[in-house]
Amino acid sequence: MRKTSRKSGQLSPDDVCVRFSRRKTGLEIRKLDRDTILIEGSQSGLEFLGNLFLAQARFSDGGFQLGPRESGSEFFKKSSKFGLYIHRFSDKSA
Repeated sequence: MRKTSRKSGQLSPDDVCVRFSRRKTGLEIRKLDRDTILIEGSQSGLEFLGNLFLAQARFSDGGFQLGPRESGSEFFKKSSKFGLYIHRFSDKSA
């Protein structure tokens, strides 16, 4: 079942995925070097990630995950090595 949050017109991360589901995002996430992760995408892909981060920051659930070999695979290039787990910790643990 999809998680949604309609409080004050805010979108859930799932809502963002639905809105971007027909766009070519072409995300690729891989190690660039020992200390750096590369996140590449089309303009639409980077807009998707920006909206996804904002939605997760405001959503009631603390975590959201998608990846190239799991839910959300349509947003990734087949060559992408990694997915994303976005976790918002509580203000008390900051």
